[in-house]
Amino acid sequence: MDDSLGLANEVAAELLGFAARGPSAFLRKRDVFLADVELSVERFRSMLYQLREAGVGEIPCLIRSGGDPVAIDWSTQLEMAGFYESNRLSTHDLGLRRGHIADLLNHLASRWFSSPSTPATQLVSSGELLRSFSRRLVDFLQARFDARRSDISGDPGMRFTVHANRNGLRVFYSPAYFVCPHTVFGSPTSPVVQWLQPGRYIFALEEPGGLTYWDHGEYDVPPRHTATLSAP
Repeated sequence: MDDSLGLANEVAAELLGFAARGPSAFLRKRDVFLADVELSVERFRSMLYQLREAGVGEIPCLIRSGGDPVAIDWSTQLEMAGFYESNRLSTHDLGLRRGHIADLLNHLASRWFSSPSTPATQLVSSGELLRSFSRRLVDFLQARFDARRSDISGDPGMRFTVHANRNGLRVFYSPAYFVCPHTVFGSPTSPVVQWLQPGRYIFALEEPGGLTYWDHGEYDVPPRHTATLSAP
């Protein structure tokens, strides 16, 4: 097995709690920047736990080519809706809150990912989403560890350029294992240049009016240094 793939599997298992050994000492020994990954995995684990505890059985996610689901970071929306306080509610009120949250997430999914050029959303079980998250996390980590072996991770990252077919748009980006709909890469197009830590990413374009177009591609950084996105 390739060393970076084996390492990616081991670190992913530690971060997701599948391995007994804590990740901190292990990650420091590897001398690779992973604070961003640790934070996103913690947000995913907390979100998934709360949704499972409340009995939300199916969660909206982004569906990429081949039908592979990608988790969406709903943490901020759940916090704003007071969902994390639901454990204090009666059984009746909890049922109402659960239905409200399911409706809210479905509404936001259709709003954020509804353009014809954007990959579709779909409801999947928490178990299926966890398995997909784990696979995609390994892919992301492998790209980062491959870059470390190329001895480039001592820099702030890599300069990555996004081109667009239209000017005046805002660019969003996310790690390809956990879509954060509002993480800004830069603006206005085109082009937009920013530093990225190595990994596998997806990108989107947003019009001034708020309509967002998520690209179907996934970009390994490195070897990719540019992405060309299109908005209708």
